[in-house]
This record gives sequence, structure tokens and C-alpha cells, in this order.
Amino acid sequence: MSRKGQALVMHIRQINMINKVCLGMAVLVVVISGLGLYVWRQTPSPTSTSPVEQTMLAEGNLDIVGVAQTPVVFHSFKRSDYAIIATMADSDNNHKLLARRDRGIDTPADLKGKAVGVTKGTSGQFFLDVFLPVHGINPAEVEIRDFAVEALAPALVEGHVDAIATWEPHIFHAQRLLGANAFLLDTHNMVRTKFYFVAARHFITQHPGALQRFLHAMLRAEVFIQEHSKVAMAIASQRAKVERDLATVIWDDLTFRLVLDQSTIDVLETEARWVITNKFTEKTTVPNYLSFIFVDGLKAVKPWAVTIVSK
Repeated sequence: MSRKGQALVMHIRQINMINKVCLGMAVLVVVISGLGLYVWRQTPSPTSTSPVEQTMLAEGNLDIVGVAQTPVVFHSFKRSDYAIIATMADSDNNHKLLARRDRGIDTPADLKGKAVGVTKGTSGQFFLDVFLPVHGINPAEVEIRDFAVEALAPALVEGHVDAIATWEPHIFHAQRLLGANAFLLDTHNMVRTKFYFVAARHFITQHPGALQRFLHAMLRAEVFIQEHSKVAMAIASQRAKVERDLATVIWDDLTFRLVLDQSTIDVLETEARWVITNKFTEKTTVPNYLSFIFVDGLKAVKPWAVTIVSK
């Protein structure tokens, strides 16, 4: 964070397409709100190799990131220099499973014996690991192939796999290319994804007033979205430079609300157990996620939205 006149310049990053759309709206509110904040947005480094390593204030020059729970969980096994300051949105349909109709896939059961593309070590794999058993499918009955996330849509379109499990915009692009040959399985309510504002602890400690002003601006964005959803979506799409059709798909899957509730802890703990089970970490104990949540900022701005139960 630096100063520009009498205002604080906050460095924030949007990690993926959904956060990009969310922050496109949020940043506009900050700019016009007159709350004494300037926001400098940064995009992820193209040289990062792992999806979960592309985030979380890693360079040391970011104040806040917008990020889903998977990077929060992975990094929690290695460091504690950050904290969740609010959930900004959540979705029960963030992850999707898209199949080729010409491979005889019309129901989840048809995935048995098929090749499914996924990016291992990401929330896409977590989603698939939940989806298959729920539908009575032993993962050993499916050939799971690992692809970089940007290679999943081409792999499906070119016929290298029969289906892919991932998130937007990759599903959207694959659907567009496959046309009538695309079959989207019903994956609602399979995995709940939360999108957080995560702040560096030094920022929380050194700039509590700026943190509250930021959250107050986000509350204004929440209210505006609730009252003018279509207008807000159009603004977000333009600010984030995301085409309108894709932005609509993302927007319709999201519930926008600033909150810190018990489900924040539950989601993190569930995914942490998955990380341990799959040996993505050498640790064997789920972190205490209460210590990764800073409630005072949101309590000062929207106290009724903070309902986390201390253990």
C-alpha cells in the first residue's frame, strides 16, 4: 500500500475469471465512492506453474486478493501471514462436468469406463472426487487424465477425453466449440465454492481504517448488485473485459453477499481433509481456520453478517 495525495492506494489482485467479474464491479464502487481509496489491480503472473501457487499475496507487494477456498487451504499448511476478511460471493455450481454426446454420455453413470480430463491438485479434482461417489461411481472405474487447466477445453473438443471437470471460462469455451455435441451434466449443489477477500496480515495491522473503508465500499457494491443486478453485471463485464455471454453465465451462478459465517470454516476444513487424504501436503492435521479469519473489519461494517462460532 502507498499513498496518493490523502488517499491510500491499495494493491489487489483478481485470481480467476469469476473473481475478475466480481472485482470489476467492486473496484468501480471503490473508485466512485469517495472513501479515500485508490485501487491498483494486478493480474496473476503468467510464469506461475501451479494454479494454487498463482495467488495469495506471494510476491509480497499485494494488500488484498480475491480468491476461492482452494488456494487458501493449500497455503494454510505452509504459512499464516494472511487472513480472510470476508466472503464476497458463493456458488453451488462453480464447477461443472461437460461431456461429448457422441461418446454416449447422457447420465453420470455413463462416465464409467470413460476418460475424464481434470487438473489434478485443484478444486476441479476436489469436485470430481465428490461427484463420482455421490453418483455411485468408483473413481477406479473412470480413467482420469491430468491436463493443465487451459488445455482441458481443447482436449475435449479434439476428442482426447470424453468429458472434463473444471470451472469457467473453460466450460463455456468448450461448449461453444462443441455446439450440439456438448452435454452439460447437472452438478448443482455438489460442491459449494466460496470466494473470499484475503488480506496480508501486515496490511490488516497497519491500515485498519483503510480495511474498513474497503469493506464498506464492497457493502455498497453488494447492495447495488441486489437492487440492480443486470446493470451491475453489465458494468462488471465491461470493467473486467469479459464478453457479455460469458459474464452472464458466471453471474447467474453466483450469490453476492459479504459474510463470515460458520460455513466459511466448514468449507475450508472439508477441503483441507481432502488435501491431506490425497497427500498434497506432508501435514496430517487440519489447520485451525479460526486463526485464518479476521472478523473485526466486517463486524465494524456489517456486524449482523459475522456469525462464526468460536471453538
